[in-house]
Amino acid sequence: MSISLSSDDFTEVGGSLKTRTVFNINEDMEIWGGGISIITKLPCGNELTVASSDIFCEGTLKRGEYVRSRDLIISRRVVPSIPDKVSYTLRASLSVKRPKTREEELRIQSEKPIKLLARVTAEETPVSMNIKGMSFSLDKDTFKPGEEVKLNYSTQNVRTMIVNLIHESNIQCACPQYRTICVHVKRQPKEKVLSVEERNPGSGFVTIRIPGYAEPSYNYLWEPPEVTYWSLIFGAYSRWYLEVECVKASGESIKFQIPINVVTEKKTEEKIFEESMKELKPLSKPLDPHSII
Repeated sequence: MSISLSSDDFTEVGGSLKTRTVFNINEDMEIWGGGISIITKLPCGNELTVASSDIFCEGTLKRGEYVRSRDLIISRRVVPSIPDKVSYTLRASLSVKRPKTREEELRIQSEKPIKLLARVTAEETPVSMNIKGMSFSLDKDTFKPGEEVKLNYSTQNVRTMIVNLIHESNIQCACPQYRTICVHVKRQPKEKVLSVEERNPGSGFVTIRIPGYAEPSYNYLWEPPEVTYWSLIFGAYSRWYLEVECVKASGESIKFQIPINVVTEKKTEEKIFEESMKELKPLSKPLDPHSII
C-alpha cells in the first residue's frame, strides 16, 4: 500500500491549491476514511489544520489504484508562510481498520512541504503630527529595505532629540490548554536597529536607512470559524516604527512612536503543476458503490 502526492509548491492565501493523490491498494481492506489537508505546527508542537478535504468515507476499498484531484481552498484568515516562524505541510492520509474491530490498525500518509504566500497591498501615505509645540512629518510611511526614511521636524526649546528605528516581531498563539499566555511562545524584546541623535535640533530633518535584510511588516491573526474552538487563535506580527524622544531645556522628556511599513518586491513564481494537471489522463478505478457504507 502506498500514497503518492503531488501539487504546486506554493499558493496564495485566499486562493486555492490544486492537488493530485494516487492511492495504490494491494488488497481489499476496510477503512475509516481518507483525505488531504494542509497543516502547521503550533509553538507547543500540536498540529493545526487550516484546510482539508475528504476523499474516502468509511467503507471498503477494493484492490487497485485510485486517483483523486482536489482543490483546497485557503481562507484569507490563514497566516502565510514566514521563514523560521510558520511553515506548512500538505498531507494525504488513509486510515485502515483493524479487521472485525472498531479500531484503527494503521494510518498511511504522504507529505510534502508547501508555501502559502501573502497577498500584500500597501499604499504610501504621508504622516504629519504635532505634539507639545513640536511638529514632525514623513512624506510617506511605506519603505523598501535599503531605502532612507526622512523625518522632517520643527522644535522649540529642545535640548536633545533621539530617533530610534525599532523592530518587533513574534508569534501569537492562544488555545484552551494554555489560554492567552502560552509558555511555548518566548517573549521577544524589541530590537533597536539604528539610532540618530541631534542636539539643539531647531528645525530640519534626519534620515535613517532601512537595513537591506529587513523583514517586511505584517500582522496576521487566524481564528477558526467553528464555535467549539472559539478560544484558539494563531498569528504573527512584524512591526516597524520610529521611536522619537525629545528632552526639553526644562528637563521634560517627551517620547512617542511613528509607525512605518516595510515592504519587499513581490516575487513571481511559476505554477508548473497547474499546467501539467491539464495533460493528465484519468487513471482511477471507480469505487464500488455497494462497498461503501
